[in-house]
Amino acid sequence: MPELNLKLDELNSRRAKSFFDTYELETIAGDSKTKFYLGNKDEQVCRFCNKNKTEVTFKSDAHVIPQFMGNKNLLSYYECDLCNTLFSKYEDSFANFFGITRTFSQIKGQSNKVPKYKDPKTGLEVFLTDTGIQMTTIGEKDVFKIDEESKSVEIITERPGYIPIHIPKTIIKIGLSLLPDEEMLNYDHARGFIIQKEKDEFYINNTLLRIFGYFIPGPPKFRKPFVQLYKRKDEVSKLCPQRQVILYYSNYCFQMTLPFSENDIQLQGKDIQLPIFPLLIDNSHFEKFGEYQQLNLNLTSNEKKTGEEHKLVFSFESTRYNF
Repeated sequence: MPELNLKLDELNSRRAKSFFDTYELETIAGDSKTKFYLGNKDEQVCRFCNKNKTEVTFKSDAHVIPQFMGNKNLLSYYECDLCNTLFSKYEDSFANFFGITRTFSQIKGQSNKVPKYKDPKTGLEVFLTDTGIQMTTIGEKDVFKIDEESKSVEIITERPGYIPIHIPKTIIKIGLSLLPDEEMLNYDHARGFIIQKEKDEFYINNTLLRIFGYFIPGPPKFRKPFVQLYKRKDEVSKLCPQRQVILYYSNYCFQMTLPFSENDIQLQGKDIQLPIFPLLIDNSHFEKFGEYQQLNLNLTSNEKKTGEEHKLVFSFESTRYNF
């Protein structure tokens, strides 16, 4: 376990010991000031469809972490234009899943602007101005609930339409982008899974596709997104997957197994022992902005979600919204 100069609560202290006793950091990558490419431009083969430059084109910039998360310059030579187009659709679902919180985070996306949010049912509009976040509404439905006693405002709105299984597919794609070349064959099942949709129904409720993590109140902790890939230590005998992907974005920290490795065959039919990644934020932050929320997300449906209620709560004194 690495030395941590942080004051963690009891839960995250236990999680830190369990996780770092099991996994070690293999790769870390994030946005930078200048363009940085993974892979070799002279020997381009798409690691997702396995086609080379004689079969497909590699003209578009392929972002390892989605642009809407604020990644401008972490790019990849591993991704052909056809797969890039497919993954862009997945990323649209991921962006819509965050909904109105993308505006409140004030992180600039692909257009280099903070996205505007509009709920067509209530007329609620949220957008960034020179003086801060502005909200307007013209609908009859109650959008705001003000609690004078707790000094908080609750906003009730809806997420834009999204396809849940696109979200774990996006995280798997990020994880596969960070793998050493020699490891890709071990993840051929994962590679095939993310580029197809015909068999998605067979993956509904698959435990390896569950996403864990945290929502952190207060101003965005991770204004520049980054990702970590952890590998199970050689001496560990626990029944746990070989690799974990940890994705940081805005007020969120996500953990997901990099699934379907050939090296995890021994896990089939057995109870998986999955250490949960700790929230490595000092307790002083939560004393100031409120409690964090734990996430345990089953996003394995391949049916489009529409009209899903999305609630946000923030205080009068300091901006704070809950996932």
